[in-house]
Amino acid sequence: MLNDTHEKVHDAAIEAIKNIGSVIKCPEVGEMLETIIRALSNTNTHLNPALNLLIETSFIHAIDAPSLSLLVPLLDAGLSRHDGKSKQMAA
Repeated sequence: MLNDTHEKVHDAAIEAIKNIGSVIKCPEVGEMLETIIRALSNTNTHLNPALNLLIETSFIHAIDAPSLSLLVPLLDAGLSRHDGKSKQMAA
């Protein structure tokens, strides 16, 4: 997702994601924040483990807007991949 070649832009994007993560009220998403950040920073390597963690999570609390702003790009990335496994996990 964050495939910008300029390192400062990439770092600023990661910092923005961390700022969004600091206001998350859903504890389930808060617990997987580091995995989400890794997946958004490098979907080629970390997307499927993040999707797998998302599948294994039982959500008890309401998912707030900041949580959705991090989860939707993960799901979108999974659905956009060419491999069937990522698409299936994202669906």
